[in-house]
Amino acid sequence: MTSQHLLNSALLVAVLTLVVKVAGALKELVVAYGFGTAPELGAFIFSAMFPAFLINVITGVLQTAIVSGVAALWTSLLNAESQFRFTTLVTNAGGIVCNEYVFRRGPG
Repeated sequence: MTSQHLLNSALLVAVLTLVVKVAGALKELVVAYGFGTAPELGAFIFSAMFPAFLINVITGVLQTAIVSGVAALWTSLLNAESQFRFTTLVTNAGGIVCNEYVFRRGPG
């Protein structure tokens, strides 16, 4: 995977994250319009949603950038066999934890 391909993938994820966040905000506006709102309620909903929207967009972009950087570092530092062993170890550990939670303790 080249650096340009990785950059393009990260950019695509960032743009799609932004699109999803905007769609969610529009959905909330449509629901509020359909049920009718007073001006004060509309102002409250906007003021409550807008900061969370910005924070979610910024953290989504940062998360994408960090994961991309770690992936690049991962591929440059470890050979294929070490990557496979580590990935297998993490996957198996996650499976053991999920198995313990679901079958032994159960949800709730």
